[in-house]
Amino acid sequence: MNETLEKLEQEIRNADLSDTKKQELETLVAKLKTEQESEKEGLVTDLTKVIEDFESSHPQVTGLLSRVSTFLSNSGI
Repeated sequence: MNETLEKLEQEIRNADLSDTKKQELETLVAKLKTEQESEKEGLVTDLTKVIEDFESSHPQVTGLLSRVSTFLSNSGI
């Protein structure tokens, strides 16, 4: 997704558009990037909550979910 948004930004910069239109499109791309980051943060938050809920009654599941959460976080997801 990041790569696609970066390509879109490049296309906008190179397009034969008015400065106003370029600015509008660049603002929309920036908004998409922000929403994408929020979604990633939401996924990590959701996984963390699941880990906390299972922590006392399911220690093996908790360990597995913790490793998945760490992997996703380290992968930038």
